[in-house]
Amino acid sequence: MAKEANEKRPPIQFAEVVDKWMRQLLQLNRRNNLLYFKPGRTAVEIKGQTPDRMMNALSSSRRGLVFDYVEPRPLRRPGRFSQVNDEDDQEPEVRIVRGDLRGECPPDDLQKRLGNLRRRAREWQEEQGLNVLFLALGFLKWTDEENEQVISPLLLLPCRLVNPSPRDAFTLWQEDEDLVTNQTLAVKLSEYGIELPDSDSGMETPSEYLNIVRGLLEKHAEWRVLYTVCLAPFPRSTPAVW
Repeated sequence: MAKEANEKRPPIQFAEVVDKWMRQLLQLNRRNNLLYFKPGRTAVEIKGQTPDRMMNALSSSRRGLVFDYVEPRPLRRPGRFSQVNDEDDQEPEVRIVRGDLRGECPPDDLQKRLGNLRRRAREWQEEQGLNVLFLALGFLKWTDEENEQVISPLLLLPCRLVNPSPRDAFTLWQEDEDLVTNQTLAVKLSEYGIELPDSDSGMETPSEYLNIVRGLLEKHAEWRVLYTVCLAPFPRSTPAVW
């Protein structure tokens, strides 16, 4: 009887097994910020940059791109006849030094965020041997199966942050790796009948990719492609190379 039952049972296709394994590996749930990205204080949105301009500037720079930063000035000693203000003595004066890049937050807050990003990236590198710091070039704003609005990165450029000392600005460098696509998002959107372009699509710029994705959203009028640039950690990235 067991033999007959096995013969009647349809064979499990190898592709189905691989697909199930891939979905478990990619973790297609709200814990994965490749799908459910929430910027907050764990990321830095870079203002005044388009995906194309940002990628060109970073790839062509020989010294990296420097962020705005706050340089503390030494406290001024009061003169013999000057009045001393206790409040002025509590904190040093600061000077904002403009760089190549600026965030959506004030420079002092920007430095703290960049410091946290570099610290987290180092921890992952030391503990897991993985680089998790990426420059996200473009996002998809979409609605999931529970009618929740979601933001997901579309293209990811591996980067690193350098800061020799607390008195130096943070500098952004591109790693010796290529621009990659968000394969996790590609797998998820296949459930909606949307096939994102792969790495062999022959596109030369990020905007070409983003424009193609925008053209795939005809059946989802409320979905949007955002041409935003953001630096953030993506620990579960298993993307396909551009």
